[in-house]
Amino acid sequence: MATFFIKRLRPFLQEKCKWSPIGGPLSPLKVNDFLDDGEVPADSLYHAWALLREQSRDLRVGDLLVTESESVFVCTYSGFEEASWLPAAVAPVPDEKDSGRDAVASQIAEAGS
Repeated sequence: MATFFIKRLRPFLQEKCKWSPIGGPLSPLKVNDFLDDGEVPADSLYHAWALLREQSRDLRVGDLLVTESESVFVCTYSGFEEASWLPAAVAPVPDEKDSGRDAVASQIAEAGS
């Protein structure tokens, strides 16, 4: 039996998801758009869906089930579709050589003024 982690779409995004086209390609998901809501042990995605329904914790369109291996599945009107997370933005690390050049360039600019 596998464990599925439940992630709920934030309420203010529910309306947008509700009116999105059916069957189109899914855009990558943003981690910040979802709230953790525990986990459920189940044999499959649909078994997890049924167990949550029995517990009055129904999945809504846009909610996620994430497997232990971090595969992500979005609850849609017609079942579940596999999705992926949007890669986290990585800030560029300044190169020590480049930062030295910037300091020298600013000193030259100040001296010329």
